[in-house]
Amino acid sequence: MYNSLYKYLIFNKKMVVPGIGSFTVEHIPGRLDFLNKQLHSPISVIRFSMDKNATPEKSLYEFLSEDLGLTEIDAIKQFNDLSFYLKNELGRGNEGKLPGIGTLRKEFGESYSFQPEQSVQQYFPDTVAERVVRKDATHEVKVGENIRSSNEMKEMLKDDEPSAPASTEPHHDKWWLYAIIMAIVALIALIYYFKVH
Repeated sequence: MYNSLYKYLIFNKKMVVPGIGSFTVEHIPGRLDFLNKQLHSPISVIRFSMDKNATPEKSLYEFLSEDLGLTEIDAIKQFNDLSFYLKNELGRGNEGKLPGIGTLRKEFGESYSFQPEQSVQQYFPDTVAERVVRKDATHEVKVGENIRSSNEMKEMLKDDEPSAPASTEPHHDKWWLYAIIMAIVALIALIYYFKVH
């Protein structure tokens, strides 16, 4: 019965257990974490909402009847027995386990908490999304309204570079020469000051 309920929930994205509430499957698409350079895989999360007055759809009973090879009346009876069993277990303070789906626990008052079971997401870990740069690969580059190849643009930019100066004489810094001249002037000023005073 549990495997059939899990299959129904996965196929139909919603399943109601009378007297307890409804389970839904929420699909979260994959996303790119640009800052951390990670690609997160898409995941499906099972959510629970408590609604003791909700009733299952007829399609659930039809699915259980076909999947278990029972008449529809027997499928309804077995499903209601399971629902009654879960309510009793939760009423006694025990966990209500739905293999493949998760575990229900009774909280304060008449409310339930739900812990989804580990899904297949553990088999699809996040992957590293590094940028691949190939030096000699040619790709298209949009320049203004024109589309050109990367090799064409390299040649155009190479031609636009300013040429090197004609004289290749090494450039020497002469800051120390100015410092010596300033020190001599300061020394002459000090000597003059002490002679006059």
